[in-house]
Amino acid sequence: MSGIGIFCIETGNWAENLTQRTSIQPALGLLNAVNEIPFFHRSASTVGEFWHYLEQWKSQGHRTYPILYFCFHGLPDLIHFSDGDVTLGELEARLDASCSGSILYFSSCQTLKLDEERLKSFLVRTSAIAVGGYRKSVNWMESAAF
Repeated sequence: MSGIGIFCIETGNWAENLTQRTSIQPALGLLNAVNEIPFFHRSASTVGEFWHYLEQWKSQGHRTYPILYFCFHGLPDLIHFSDGDVTLGELEARLDASCSGSILYFSSCQTLKLDEERLKSFLVRTSAIAVGGYRKSVNWMESAAF
């Protein structure tokens, strides 16, 4: 499948237990092995790391990896990091019209628990063709199934 790639930024802190090695990366590897979907996966535990990888995607990844996949803990209108939160408004401002032809997917609890007008505004400002994710709390395995 040419032209379809996934750029995934995932929390480095799914659990307080350091021996737990939960990650979406094996599922991305399966998509690659079975359907030849390329992916780029990075772990971001801090807001700074998240912005760094987002800037990489904006500068070079969005053509090869048009699916921007966020895997984090979340609450309505935000994604959570070990050192703070990022609201969709902050993300929208950073992405500002750079997502033409891209799909944004939030694999995080409740992040998209917003009214339809707010989601439409997010799409318009980012220029994404679609946004998807959860409006409710989901367990990790359910969210890993996209």
